[in-house]
Amino acid sequence: MLPFFFFFFIAIPFSLFSCPSSHISPPTNPFLSALPGALRKFHAAFLSGHPSSSARPEKKKKTMMGSSQNPIPLDDDQDDELLHTRQRRGAQQLAEWAARRGSSIEEIEEILEDAVGEVIDLTGEGEASAAAGQASAAHGGGTELTEHRLPNGLVARRGLDVELAHPHGPYNVRYLRITSVFRPRDGPDVLLRGLGFARTRELGGMLPTKLNEVALVAETRSWDRRPREERLIAVEVPAREALCAREVRITNAPFPAHRFDPRDYARRGHRWVEENGPLVCRYVFEVSYHGASDKPYEWALVAVAEGEADAGFRVADRRKLARWRGGKRYTAGDVFAGGGGASRGMERAGAKLVFAVDRWAPAVASLRSNFPGTRVYDMDVADFINLDSHPRVDLLHLSPPCQFWSPAHTVAGKDDEANMAALFSCTHLVDKIRPRAFTVEQTFGILAPRFGDFFNALVGGFTRLGYSVRWTAVPLANFGVPQLRRRLLMIGAAPGERLAPFPATTHSKGGAGGLLPWTTPQAALRGIADDYDHPLHDVRRARFDVPRPPWDPTRLAKTITTHGGHNYHWSGARDFTLLEYAVLQGFPRWHRFEGGSVKKQIGNAFAPSVVKLLYKHLIGWLLKQDGLDPAAPLGPASRDVVALDPESEEEEEEEEGVGGVASREEHDYGNGVVCLGSRRISARLRATMQRLDQEAAAAERAGRDAEMAEDLSDTETLRGDPEPPEADDDDDDDDDDDDVIWLG
Repeated sequence: MLPFFFFFFIAIPFSLFSCPSSHISPPTNPFLSALPGALRKFHAAFLSGHPSSSARPEKKKKTMMGSSQNPIPLDDDQDDELLHTRQRRGAQQLAEWAARRGSSIEEIEEILEDAVGEVIDLTGEGEASAAAGQASAAHGGGTELTEHRLPNGLVARRGLDVELAHPHGPYNVRYLRITSVFRPRDGPDVLLRGLGFARTRELGGMLPTKLNEVALVAETRSWDRRPREERLIAVEVPAREALCAREVRITNAPFPAHRFDPRDYARRGHRWVEENGPLVCRYVFEVSYHGASDKPYEWALVAVAEGEADAGFRVADRRKLARWRGGKRYTAGDVFAGGGGASRGMERAGAKLVFAVDRWAPAVASLRSNFPGTRVYDMDVADFINLDSHPRVDLLHLSPPCQFWSPAHTVAGKDDEANMAALFSCTHLVDKIRPRAFTVEQTFGILAPRFGDFFNALVGGFTRLGYSVRWTAVPLANFGVPQLRRRLLMIGAAPGERLAPFPATTHSKGGAGGLLPWTTPQAALRGIADDYDHPLHDVRRARFDVPRPPWDPTRLAKTITTHGGHNYHWSGARDFTLLEYAVLQGFPRWHRFEGGSVKKQIGNAFAPSVVKLLYKHLIGWLLKQDGLDPAAPLGPASRDVVALDPESEEEEEEEEGVGGVASREEHDYGNGVVCLGSRRISARLRATMQRLDQEAAAAERAGRDAEMAEDLSDTETLRGDPEPPEADDDDDDDDDDDDVIWLG
């Protein structure tokens, strides 16, 4: 198989030298509005090995998602245009070569992990010591100035918003709200420090790319313990960089409130508004680094809260949330539920499991057996989305199939488009159910540069709905799982909700940092003797005809997959029993598995022990949000609140549509789901999933073998990834070794 490529179009660069000349030429490529067709071209390019020969733009080192390593610079209020530099392919080529030679999945994953690790901190290790890299957050002495007059006549002072002459940092920060003006003791130049803003198009589609919409960008270090409002002051430039004054409006009101006057757009045009109109900030993009590392380990897109918004541009968060949704607290739902791993964890965390969705018969049987008070929807996710009504819950978990995004997925498969459709259905589901918070589980492989466009589009779907989103990749051993399993974790919070941080890790290698040491397989299975009486603990049937090499049970097991993941009992005399596999995956011993394919149900599950920890954390966060935890009350409500009138907002949307700035369809949350808000793409994805469901039904009517029917994957099981033939044992781990957790 030849190397794996993306091909994209080249965006038009723009001048950075003065305010009047900073116009950005509107792109013309409607790539995102025709994604399914592009996916077919992408598959064809992958199969033929002939990538696009487009010239490469000049590379600029950036350090995280949405950067030049996987950019999608999208222009404001125009057809979305993709820009993508050709990625380094050495690791991918090496992995494909290893796969052709029959190398183990562990060897392939180790090769591909390096490629992801070039841009993302995957160590999962604790913060570097303060002594190693902690410097004073304050500037190193000097004279604080009340104001400073520049040669161009501009007077720089605290609170002034300015446009900078040149972009700064990996996200092209071009605007600064000055918080201090000072002359350093060791230099002649007057410096400006403050909040930095970049246009949303610089975030690669993770935020809606509307004209004059910006995001506050802040890169922080793990050792920095200052209050958040101080850590966000992350930009420092010479005063001579201040080009001209601009107005930045920081607001927690939903788009399009507080934008420029649409009459200015109609009279003076796009360019004038871009160069002179007010800029509106609704999100903060936070990127976190360990110590002195140049690789980020955590990202967060946080909607501006009521107390952070500028006076005159605030709306009450509680009213904002009430307008977004209603309902009771602490209810939960599970889509792509499988054998009930996430459902079990949510229930044990104290949430009331209202519903679960899956189509695979064994998974449905297990769900109904374990959760008799829960409504189990035995249907395809497309059919569920198209129901006339949906249950409303506070917490929603999503575990879409992850095979396509796995680092070891090197050959296009028949279910790739279905798996992509299932991933992007997540935004449909969030829009239909409207949870206060959601969690998603996925493979960390989706963070690889070659999948950056898809990942950014997924994040963009959530932010288009007004959700705040946080994500990271961590080894689940840090949460007590006794195996080498790494997941992407994502948390999302509804409009008006505060975005929860990630829960603190509970375990570490060797107990570093005062945490518990990693749980070992030997410790996890303590108490399950060979004669332990349990229907899934058949030691006799687990014995090998030919013993295998013993291994150290005080080390972590390999990732458990649908075939076990090359694991076996440390004695070497036998395999693990199904009960032992379930316990190593974080299930309680009393969880029931029905309908057969037990090992597959276990291998596909999101570890219930981790879900329990995460959802206890989220429930505690909601308690604090609702003022029900006196130990951690919310801060005082702002007295300067401007409530928005829904009717006036609708009128403003219509006016802007007439003026050519935005249309009602762009503001309709119900249509902004897949690929940055295309109504047509959304319908085609639903049609794709329904078509695959019909194919599965036809296969059953034709009397196909049950094992072959399971290979139809997400038409038969929305949670389960396709299970390779037994003879291809080396490929078993493709879908689960790299699992990801998204918390929302």
